Order: sequence, then C-alpha cells, then structure tokens
Amino acid sequence: MKDAAPQAEILSQGEELLQGEITDSNAAWLSQRLVRLGFDVVRHTAVGDRKGDLVEVFREIAGRSRICIGTGGLGPTCDDWTAHAFAEAFSLPLELDMVALDQIEDRFRRLGRGMPPSNRRQAYLPAGAERLDNHWGTAPGFRAVAGGCCFTLLPGVPEEMRQIYLSAVEPELRRSFRCRPPPILILRTMGVGESQLEQNIASLGLPAEVGLGFRAAAPVVDVKLHFPAAWERQRMAACGDQVQGACGDGVVGRWFVGEAEPDPLQEIGTLLMACQHTVAALEGVSAGAIARLCQDRPWFLESLCGRPERLAEFRETTPSVWSDPETLVALAEQHRQHCGADYLLAQFAGAGEEVEFVLIGPAGRYSQRRRIGASGSRCQEIAAAWSLEFLRRELARSGCRSLKYGDRYSSERTTMENE
Repeated sequence: MKDAAPQAEILSQGEELLQGEITDSNAAWLSQRLVRLGFDVVRHTAVGDRKGDLVEVFREIAGRSRICIGTGGLGPTCDDWTAHAFAEAFSLPLELDMVALDQIEDRFRRLGRGMPPSNRRQAYLPAGAERLDNHWGTAPGFRAVAGGCCFTLLPGVPEEMRQIYLSAVEPELRRSFRCRPPPILILRTMGVGESQLEQNIASLGLPAEVGLGFRAAAPVVDVKLHFPAAWERQRMAACGDQVQGACGDGVVGRWFVGEAEPDPLQEIGTLLMACQHTVAALEGVSAGAIARLCQDRPWFLESLCGRPERLAEFRETTPSVWSDPETLVALAEQHRQHCGADYLLAQFAGAGEEVEFVLIGPAGRYSQRRRIGASGSRCQEIAAAWSLEFLRRELARSGCRSLKYGDRYSSERTTMENE
C-alpha cells in the first residue's frame, strides 16, 4: 500500500530553523499537500546557511528520492546559497535569466524604488533549470532534474512559497506522477488516552493490511486508519464503524484525509440556530478563549472572565466555600439568568490542575471535574475546547430540545491520559 507510493522529501534551508528562531511551517504545509496527492513523504531535512552542507545534502537527496521540494535560500543576501549550491552539486553553470531579472526590476519599479544591485543575484539560475515565476515577491523558484530526482526549489517566505506551489508545482506533480492518494480515515477523539484507545482497538483484530496510527495533541487524540488503495469505500466505512464503536462516546469527528475536517462550532451553531437558542460563557479558566472562538457567531451572546471571587462581586453575591461545586453551579446559573442565554458554559479552577466544568441549559445542569495537565495559553485553549465539547455532546444528545428529565447534577473526577 504505502510502499508503492513515490517517495518525496522536504528540504528546508536557513540558519534560523536550526537555531530555533522560527518554526518550519513550510515543511508541514508541503507534507500535507504531498500526502494528499499520494506521495510517501519519507524525510524532512533542515540545513543551515553553509554552502558546503547544501551541496552535500543535494547529492544525498538525488540518490534516494523521486522528488524533493526545498524552501529558502533564494534571497539576495550573502547567506542565500541554494541556487549556487545546487549548481555546484551537479556541475552546472549559473546563467542569468533575463525574464527573471525583468520581473525583479519591474517589482521594484511598481514599489517606487530602484532595485539594489544585490537583487540581481536572484536572477541567476542553474543551466537547464525551469524558472518558476514569483508574482508575490522577488525570488523566482526553479525546477530541475538531477540524479533521477526532480528538485523544486522555492522561496522561504510562506505566502510566496504557497502561491508558487499551488500555481506551478502541484499541477505539474499531478500531471507527471498521477499517483493515487492513500485512503486514510481519521477518527478524532476526546476523553480517552492513546494507550486505552490502542487497547480497545486491538481487541477488534483488524485486517493485517490496515495500518493503525495515533496523533495526540491535547485535548484530542486522532486515530488514523490507513487502508489499501484497492479497498472499496463501503468496506473502509465498515471498518471505520468497528473502530468508532471501540472508541465509544469519545469520537467527536470522522473524515478521510483530503476531505474537509468537521467544524465543531459549525455543528454547534446548526443545532442552536435550529431551535433559536443562545450561549454565554463564564470563563474562569479559559480567560476569553471561548469568546475569541465564538465572538462572530450569531448564537453567542457574551463572556465574562475572572476568578470566582471577582465574578461573585460582579453578581453582588459572596459565596463562602469556593471548593463546593454546588456553589459554583449557583453562580453560573445566576449569570445565565442575568444575560438571558439558553446555555451557559463555565469553568472554575480548583486545587492543583483540576478544573470544574459547568454546563447549564434548558434541560438542567451538568458538572464535571477534569484535570488539565497544561498551563498558560495552552490550558486556556484546552478548557475552552472541553466546554464547547460538553455543549456539542448535550446538543447532539438532546436534539436541542427542552427535555423533561428535570434538573440533574453529576460531578466526577477524570484524569486524561493524554493531557
């Protein structure tokens, strides 16, 4: 299955990558695009601004991969060596590309400035290379075949790189390779750790040709099923149903790679708008993260942030025992009535890393205590995600109707393995 796909690798150039000054978002973006086309991305290589290192890496890649897409090192300064190193690696002369030079000069004219002499350096390309026009910056990319590998070298500025790739690189890859994207089903889960998920799925006895993988990024764990290309979609769906059953209620989304990922907020909004219900938040832990996610949604009314003591002052009440979940629920209910929302999402920080989550709606109230093993902005993001997930589950379960089961309250302690 996967071994039949043509191998590709990503080369990133720049001292700032090796020194940790920036994150290599270009490599991640390119890998996603290539995998969706059906390539097997086997390596990410990063190299600094030393010309000799670049020469060596180019020769190594030529001997092991079908294609290589590189980014960076095409600028006008003395530390931009990509074109020069490529030419040296494969004994090619550098030649002045007059079209590239005209494009660079024209860009400076449109900016109302004269072109510095150093930018002329960007118009020199290895002999035989195909120029890839850059209409978004000054550095043209180029494509060249060497040692059996098709190299595509692009500027490192993310916007320029993406535009050139989408307009000139991906269409050519589709024409030249015609490879078949591997069917990969993603099951996104919340509330179950990686090892527990693997244990549950192992009991199913999946066919040996189905690959299984996991990706944890709290508060979610993605279960990845790699299917043989020859399988029919119905058979893949049936296998996915089995795995989803083993994952239990923790599955919050399901899609094939290449399809649009489900948007939980869109699902929440669809359910809320169907019954014209509204939501407000009391963000004692997420510190405005819910508001940032939902502020442009018509069903979201408002958010109030702060510690319980400050929130109590705002509500003109002074609860005495902040460790009592019932007291916190009462404070949340008071805020819901004040702002007129149908649903109120709230969290309050407890002892250690524990957070008390509260959901109050037309059918009653729900409280759960969870431990979040994170701090700072990451803790805020996780707290917001869990509050919205509790709301999504309640809306999906109830169909956004006012149920008749009365006021209910439950509190349980849960430690997330992947948090």
